[in-house]
Amino acid sequence: MVTVLWWVGVAVLIGCAGTAAAQSSPRDYPQWRGLNRDGAASAFSEPTSWPDALTRRWKIDVGEGYGTPLVVANAVYVFTRRNGTEVMTALDAGTGKELWRTSYPALYAPATPAAAHGVGPKATPLFHNGKLYTLGITGI
Repeated sequence: MVTVLWWVGVAVLIGCAGTAAAQSSPRDYPQWRGLNRDGAASAFSEPTSWPDALTRRWKIDVGEGYGTPLVVANAVYVFTRRNGTEVMTALDAGTGKELWRTSYPALYAPATPAAAHGVGPKATPLFHNGKLYTLGITGI
């Protein structure tokens, strides 16, 4: 009986370790306002001295929208609008190279009071347990 309980305990520990490994790391920004929804980049350590000028690593036109880009592991995810379609794009965080893209038509004309705020999307995606979730301007 003790042996069975010992093995059950080992199985539970392994299961917990696997679950912990699947969670976001402090460097990730997997949802609106970051890992803890507090707007903090918890893994950022400021340098002892700042350079006189910054060096741009990469730049890319992603389209329009209001959602916060997500950073998970080595990918940046952006949810935007291009030519009447809502587009989810994954970029390599180090190079800006497109890893993949998916899109769907999202025909939308905002009411007059909302027109000044654009046609979205306005929601920030969510990356949770290895899955990416979006909510477009038309509710898709």
